[in-house]
Amino acid sequence: MRIASEHYEQPKPPGTFRILGLGDSVTYGSGVNAAETYLALVGQHIQRQFPGCTLEVLNAGRPAWDTIEEVKWLKQDGIRYEPDIVLIGFYLNDATHLNAIPEYFERIERRLNFKNRSSWWYEHCNLYRFIKRRLDYHEVHQRILQRYKDSFYQSQEQWSLWLKCAEALREAQRMSREHGFRLLVVVLPILTELKGEYPFQDIIELVLTFCAENDIAAMTVLDGLRGYDARKLWIAPDDQHPNATGHRLIAAPLVRHLEEHGYLNECAGNSDRGR
Repeated sequence: MRIASEHYEQPKPPGTFRILGLGDSVTYGSGVNAAETYLALVGQHIQRQFPGCTLEVLNAGRPAWDTIEEVKWLKQDGIRYEPDIVLIGFYLNDATHLNAIPEYFERIERRLNFKNRSSWWYEHCNLYRFIKRRLDYHEVHQRILQRYKDSFYQSQEQWSLWLKCAEALREAQRMSREHGFRLLVVVLPILTELKGEYPFQDIIELVLTFCAENDIAAMTVLDGLRGYDARKLWIAPDDQHPNATGHRLIAAPLVRHLEEHGYLNECAGNSDRGR
């Protein structure tokens, strides 16, 4: 958690505008510098837009956290920072057990690797090896896609975690009313197949619909990423966490949403008074 290495006064100094960001390793910014995270970029943009505003952006993202843990921390610790805005970075695996069962996919890859090593064609023919690797990638991708869909639609065991995440979002909304901060759920897409029909579009719509039905403000940054080669936005060929470019593309639509929906009005007012 990046917030742990920094000092923020409690209680909040008068005239300070605070944005508190919650999330997992994507929000934390695994693989990039603190100043390159989408939260830091949002803060930099707001500060340029309103130079007289005393702004603090607190990154409380933590690798491997899900929505349940994030809202629990907000209730126990985060609220003491007296945020004006709370952003919950909702990555689609927040409502799945995928983080708890990486061996599921490791088993698939081990089985494919074993079959490939026993194949004469794979060992001696470059064209065959190229085609087979593409097919293997497709198989693993389809299994991952199915596991995600099970989490939100089909599997009773998996679906139960989405229900718990949904209740955590309701709790965050109740806290926003009680403590007077504005809440925004930011749905962060998985960086894959951004050029074509996005395979997780229906899951994003499910989360956004749930939020709308429960009067929880929410948006997705997917449109800011569409059309890009997803692999060029990864921090490594085998790691889908967004790199610095990916974080910039996430930050841009988020900033626009904050501006267009009045989240920054108080910051603008503070800036005008500071001139």
